[in-house]
Amino acid sequence: MADAQKIKDNMKQLKAISYRDFSKGSWNGISTALAPENSLKAGINFDTDFCLGEAVSRDGTTIIGSQLVDNYPVLGIHNFRDSVGTSNTKIFAAVSDGTNNDIWDVVAGTKSLENDTKDLKTRFLTYLDSCLRLNGTDGAKAYNGSSWVTTGGAFDLGNLPTGSKYAIEFKDRVYVAGSTTNPDRVDISGIANSVTRAVSWTSGNKFIVLEQEDGGGGITGLAKVPGYVLVFKKRTMKRWDGSSAYPEDMVNQGAPSQEAIVTAKGMCGWVNENGAWMSTGGEPKKISSYTVDEIIKSCSATNLLNVASGTDEDHMYWSFASVTISGETYTNVVLKYNILTNTWDIRKYAMLPRCFCKYVDSTGAVFTIFGDDDGRVQKLNTGTTDNGSAIEYSLETQDLEFGTRLYAKEIKKIGVFVKNIPNANFMYRTKDGAEDWDIIGKISGDVNEFKTKIVGNYFNFKITGLTTTGKARVLGLEFPEGSITIYD
Repeated sequence: MADAQKIKDNMKQLKAISYRDFSKGSWNGISTALAPENSLKAGINFDTDFCLGEAVSRDGTTIIGSQLVDNYPVLGIHNFRDSVGTSNTKIFAAVSDGTNNDIWDVVAGTKSLENDTKDLKTRFLTYLDSCLRLNGTDGAKAYNGSSWVTTGGAFDLGNLPTGSKYAIEFKDRVYVAGSTTNPDRVDISGIANSVTRAVSWTSGNKFIVLEQEDGGGGITGLAKVPGYVLVFKKRTMKRWDGSSAYPEDMVNQGAPSQEAIVTAKGMCGWVNENGAWMSTGGEPKKISSYTVDEIIKSCSATNLLNVASGTDEDHMYWSFASVTISGETYTNVVLKYNILTNTWDIRKYAMLPRCFCKYVDSTGAVFTIFGDDDGRVQKLNTGTTDNGSAIEYSLETQDLEFGTRLYAKEIKKIGVFVKNIPNANFMYRTKDGAEDWDIIGKISGDVNEFKTKIVGNYFNFKITGLTTTGKARVLGLEFPEGSITIYD
């Protein structure tokens, strides 16, 4: 009797507690003590910026045309549009067939250019109503609006530096780089002739060499922001304003590839083995600290070389073949960064995006599109499935300690509030480990009450399910007054 009275005397009933705000997105690499209360440890396929406060499942993907080649990845993608932008529009996609790379006209479903060297990443640049194709091995070619040419044209192809892999236009000049024989060199064309509408590599051209001694490795990509061309190496980034280079050794964050670099709203973002970064031309700012840093760092060096990036101007996206999230391995992951709110969401797709670009369709609607790892080109953020596959979602809370980690707690009742979730698992765990999740019950309506008897010093809760009918929404959790007992 005395022991029972002692236990009763040491019991404390908590008042009602609710978790109804997920607006900070996913914070995966931070101590529980510092994690924002309105954040998630991991929200897979949930957007936390669609309806602020809620976690809302993402939109799907829809194929453009049909599959180009079975079981081979898309190695480059580009939306060519001429100055008028109505009569001459193409989506070009480079795909290997195991023997050669071919450039496909995606909408028509036909090959536009055949028999490039197989398995090479392919980059494009549209300028002066022509589309340049580079892969670092085959001679440069350009689509002039009606056919592919190998000499002359807007890009002075016969004189364009051989071995170039990357190209960008800046202040009416074309910049190319990536030659294996000159890995630190950027070649710059003459200013485009306003009459002939062509650049020259023999008149008015020049080149710059970016610090061979800086230990950064060879050039891996080019980008531009207002006022500067950014030149990336594996471990460093340099800027050029058209007349002067800025060899700032403090910018010691490079990019593994051209595809890891993306620009939006006048800013350049990229990922590397140290995380995600943003720059407007000066010292980069790390944007992944405490949120998705550990996820990015879990990507292997091999997979990091195949990271791809894209943008819809409000968000930047980076795709990863395989990463670790909360101790579990996930494949085909895309990290989404909201440029305005500085928040991150985690997505997982039925396929791996291998390259992205923006696409303006015949109606003038703008989409972000991607080439996947199975020979298809798809629109991002459209439809309710991933090209027919259900969207699987998972929401994991931060560690909930209810004021103290030291003392054990018993939870007797939990409310879960959702919309458009007819059937999902509601789970919990009281220690870290992918194998330690236990099912509390099934979510089957908008308001769910679970009577439980779970005990622990802290708790993670998880909601998992799938949807093919539109946006699943998690509004939050509630622990009514008296539902949590602390034993101290």
